[in-house]
Amino acid sequence: MGSVPARSTSSRHRDGRHGIMTRRRTSATKDRAATFAKGADRGSATLWGVALMGLLMTVATALATVGSVRVARHHVHDAADLSALAAARLAILDPRAACDRAKTIAAKNGAHLLQCTLTGEIADVRTSLTITLPALGTRTLTGRARAGPSGYADVRTRSAGIGTSVPARPGRPPW
Repeated sequence: MGSVPARSTSSRHRDGRHGIMTRRRTSATKDRAATFAKGADRGSATLWGVALMGLLMTVATALATVGSVRVARHHVHDAADLSALAAARLAILDPRAACDRAKTIAAKNGAHLLQCTLTGEIADVRTSLTITLPALGTRTLTGRARAGPSGYADVRTRSAGIGTSVPARPGRPPW
């Protein structure tokens, strides 16, 4: 028996059809290729996480902005309501001091009194509040309120004789 040539440990072999040297796929190269393919995807979860966090921050900022505008809107309307009530309370007794009192009440509520008009016992008040919003800049909100005695008809209808006291039916509420 003759000696058998030792097999080469190289993974290269000659392709019989084309005479081209190619590499054999051994288990080590298969494992390395699989690991490399998995590694090519590495880090994409981080990018998705960063994108999701950016989206959540944008939504949170938008909700906070909308919330702060709603709070400011309620604030300016509350200041107008309280100022109108204060002015209406003093409208008959001291009309000159009524609007001064309304201005003081508006300032204590963090708003600015734009207009105060007294017509008889009715006080018509306008207030404003300036707010600064992120990415939108400075905005001015206004509020309006009217106050006067209950059951008091509109000034225009009262002067025309319309809307004055209407007798209620006996035993039934007037509404």
